[in-house]
Amino acid sequence: MKFDGLGKPLLIAFGAALLFYVGFYSLDAHLRVRKGPWQVTFTSDGTNAPSLRINEPKLGIANVRKVCERGIRAMTRSGRKFSGCGCR
Repeated sequence: MKFDGLGKPLLIAFGAALLFYVGFYSLDAHLRVRKGPWQVTFTSDGTNAPSLRINEPKLGIANVRKVCERGIRAMTRSGRKFSGCGCR
């Protein structure tokens, strides 16, 4: 099969782009899972203020807690609306 003047460069560019995409997708996937998953738990404390608890065992991160001091502003039909999260 003989390509005209434009077909061969386009095929080469497509092949290079495909290799580039597959290579960087694989690298991204590897970097995301190499040290294990982050464990994030959404909770609320005794005053009903929403908070996050974050753990990452391989990095030595344990029980890091972020609490939103302002809490819940209003209830809506679709769920809860949060005011600006004054996290500490």
